[in-house]
Amino acid sequence: MAESRFRLPRFSLRLRLFISIAAIVALFTLTNITYQISSQNRNLRLDNLQKAVQGQLASVTTRQQMQDQQKEILVLDALKRGGQQKLSKKEISGALASLQNLANRVRSLGDYAYLDSIEAYKQLSTSYAELDMLWRQFYTGYNEDQTPLATSLERSFENTLALLGAFEAMEVQAAEQLTAQLHKVSRFNDRVTMGIYLFTIALTVGLGYLLIRYTTQSLTNLNVGTVRIGRGDLDYHIPVSGDDEIGDLTIAFNEMADKLRNAMAQVQQSKEKADQANRAKTNFLANMSHELRTPLNAIIGYSEMMIEVYNEENQLDEKQAVEDLEHILSSGRHLLQLINDVLDLAKIESGNMTVLNETFDSVAIIRGLATTMLPLARKNNNQLLV
Repeated sequence: MAESRFRLPRFSLRLRLFISIAAIVALFTLTNITYQISSQNRNLRLDNLQKAVQGQLASVTTRQQMQDQQKEILVLDALKRGGQQKLSKKEISGALASLQNLANRVRSLGDYAYLDSIEAYKQLSTSYAELDMLWRQFYTGYNEDQTPLATSLERSFENTLALLGAFEAMEVQAAEQLTAQLHKVSRFNDRVTMGIYLFTIALTVGLGYLLIRYTTQSLTNLNVGTVRIGRGDLDYHIPVSGDDEIGDLTIAFNEMADKLRNAMAQVQQSKEKADQANRAKTNFLANMSHELRTPLNAIIGYSEMMIEVYNEENQLDEKQAVEDLEHILSSGRHLLQLINDVLDLAKIESGNMTVLNETFDSVAIIRGLATTMLPLARKNNNQLLV
């Protein structure tokens, strides 16, 4: 009793598959988490590297614009000393707008500053504010001869340019450090991911080998049995090799073969009944085609007689024409009734037919039949007496 009470559950195929799948899913999840973390770190460093590169490009562009602006001022100063014409209001407004754009570009360099380059950017911003003020004074006072001295402009420009160079050097250094860190992190993440990936492959192969080794014999027996059953040997029973899911599947196959054998016998009986029903339906359709032909011939016969009379006499007797039309109408109704009977047969086969008790006039039916048959009799020079 003690052994049965503490008996461990059987190590079935389902349990083996569950353990294998759980291990593979766990390793796959670990690989995915590692990849996500490494991808986030890589993206963060890539963003920082991109920011540093953009800062370098912005610094180079700003340096070029500052140099162009300083050259323009030096040229204007030389022209002023040579007694050339003054600047128009439009030219002064354009120059001030260019200075405003350049000031905005210098302020945008703050977006690319790092912790180590913030102080350098503050010094650059202060120096450029002084240079921008001198440049503005140069343009606003150009026509009134109140421009700052060229030496003070040159000194402020060189100081600002030197601070811009220092800021640019820090940006280059930051980009190099970020590049080195990115390479280092990428190599580490690749190694970790590859290690987990290889371990997952090894575990998958090992578990697959064990499962195949365990199930090969049982599946072989099952395969032999299914082939024999598939060939029509429904009396064959597959031997049950174990008390597990494959054994349950083997039992299910044996039961299926028994049920299939019984079902085949029932199908054979149903086939014989269906053949009988098809033969009866064929006979019915053959008879019905003859029945449908009779009212059609009546309709055609009366129509031809009316056409012949009209062609011969160029007119129709009104009374005779009405009688012929009534015969055509009666034959048409008879044809419609036959078609309804065919549809009723389909309802009977589908089980949707409702039977109603009705009274009818047998004399009217006989007269209708005589009316239907009369054109055929006249066509063959016969007489029909009722």
